[in-house]
Amino acid sequence: MSIEKHPNELVNDFISNSIMGLAGLKLTQCDKKETIVLEEKETTYIYSFRKDGSDTLVNIALSDPLYFCDVSFAKNENDYFNLKPYLKTIGESQNLESLFDFFLDEKVSEEEYVLGFLNIFKSMAENPEIQQIISGEYWPDVPKDEE
Repeated sequence: MSIEKHPNELVNDFISNSIMGLAGLKLTQCDKKETIVLEEKETTYIYSFRKDGSDTLVNIALSDPLYFCDVSFAKNENDYFNLKPYLKTIGESQNLESLFDFFLDEKVSEEEYVLGFLNIFKSMAENPEIQQIISGEYWPDVPKDEE
């Protein structure tokens, strides 16, 4: 298992203390990918989690310095969906949208945005339907054009 930790210790602590073990999730891998975005080097840290006995992989992607955050649920590379479009289908996306608006309006710092995103995921992971997704017992129909 490769482990490439996020440079922010508060983010790492939150993942270690609040995400690992949540709904039975175990960290299987953390990769670091570097790309150039708008002529600036961006590093994305992808934390991969799986619950024992489940085929569903939960990926949390956090980018630095552009602070893109995303969660995806995947059975394989062709069968996956992202958290935000899924939340839209069940009418629960307002917290993520509000957090992103606060970030764009500079009402929250980059660190507060990333930690807020992780906290929203943590609270959503307690939802019984999302726990069924994590366990591989349920797979929702999420429109691909929403992603």
